[in-house]
Amino acid sequence: MAIKTLRPLSQEQSDVWHFLHDATTTKVFFGGGAGPGKSFLGCLFECVDSVAKPGSRGLIAREKYEDLRKTTMLMFFEVAGMLNYHEGDHYRYNAQEHTAYWKNGSITFFDHLQSRPGDPEFNRLGSREYTRVFVDEGPDCQPKAIEVLETRIRFRLSEFGTPGKMLITGNSGYHWCRDEFVLTKKNEPVALPDNIKVQLTTYLSNPDPEFREAYGKKLDGIKDEHTKSRLKYGDWMSTPRTGMEFMPDFNSAQHTGQVAYDPSLALHFTLDFNSAPYMTLLVAQIRQKDMGRWAVEFLKEYTPSHPLATTKAVCEMFARDLRDGCFKGHSAGLFMYGDKSGKSKTSMATETIRHDFDQAEAILGRWMQNNSDRVLRSNPPHVKAREFMAHCFTGRIGIDITFDRDMHNTIADHVHLKQGADGGILKEYATDPVTKVRYEKWGHCVQASYYMVISAFKESHYDELEELAA
Repeated sequence: MAIKTLRPLSQEQSDVWHFLHDATTTKVFFGGGAGPGKSFLGCLFECVDSVAKPGSRGLIAREKYEDLRKTTMLMFFEVAGMLNYHEGDHYRYNAQEHTAYWKNGSITFFDHLQSRPGDPEFNRLGSREYTRVFVDEGPDCQPKAIEVLETRIRFRLSEFGTPGKMLITGNSGYHWCRDEFVLTKKNEPVALPDNIKVQLTTYLSNPDPEFREAYGKKLDGIKDEHTKSRLKYGDWMSTPRTGMEFMPDFNSAQHTGQVAYDPSLALHFTLDFNSAPYMTLLVAQIRQKDMGRWAVEFLKEYTPSHPLATTKAVCEMFARDLRDGCFKGHSAGLFMYGDKSGKSKTSMATETIRHDFDQAEAILGRWMQNNSDRVLRSNPPHVKAREFMAHCFTGRIGIDITFDRDMHNTIADHVHLKQGADGGILKEYATDPVTKVRYEKWGHCVQASYYMVISAFKESHYDELEELAA
């Protein structure tokens, strides 16, 4: 389908356009950061399809009519003009009805989705029929309104030979769109059916280079890190700071990214021993950068829940990746770190496996050497560990830490773990609804990561900072 726009679509916009015109997709979420041209694409969708499908019906909606009138509707008329569709020649707009009537019989309705007293079920939408729906800033709307609208997309679909389409746009944040399209409550990627597609984006996806430059500078001016992370970086993990974070200097936009495995470098794995909410094994690599700085790059997390929340199971998962998976053929060395309590003799001890780290060596030993055991003699105090990691996250010492964006539990742990009154870790408890086991909600991945970083740099950085503090 030819599109007569004054500018080309970005790759992300083109992908969404394809979803809106294929034979299987019925719902698309297009969102993340601010400024990628989400509203533009939604209005383009409505204008082009109104002309291409004579007699069809489209809806453009927002939560409040005032916002719809002052933003999305203005974009609609601008896009129509860009396509050389002019009022009087190609369509007639009725301001009282908030409706555009196209010369070919198509209709574009404009409506708000705000809940009304006495109509919590949105029954007012029940008698309507549409061919397509575009909901701008979907997170502002109630999920119930979207649910009802989906049932209304049924107008002359067989005639047009396409499934009904719904496009929802919105910025990142903790709202229903995140839960439905992006990440679960456990910060795991949502498993989507084939008919639902998601395209995540930021302002860098806007096809206008002048806009990208100007808007990027505007977003840089946002002082609140949470807001900047959401709007500039499209960060779905960012949460508002409460002032009591255990790792207040961790920033999910600055300290996460796509981390690539380097077969020429050793692998470092670190363990924290808990059966709930999960067992923890993190894998990282360490490389030297310019100017004497070091990069600690965490590649992957293994966090299986019950019944696989055991040292044996998690190490076997890692071993499978070393044999046949993402670390296949690794031969550059393997080093072990973790919670010192894992060296305490267990009730399940045998002659060869006395504790958890023996279990790890039994499974991973073929990739290890005599000096691979780097478990600290004693765990560092929480306060000193927090201060050391703060120096790393702020760049005050020469250690730069990055976590792969797919390490959802690790990132969530750094965001949500709180500080107690003594400066240590605040223990927040939860109960597993199935096993009824009471466990600490946060801290397992945080501790596993700092066990490794502190041990790896104990003599060169950690001890030095302790001496300075003394």
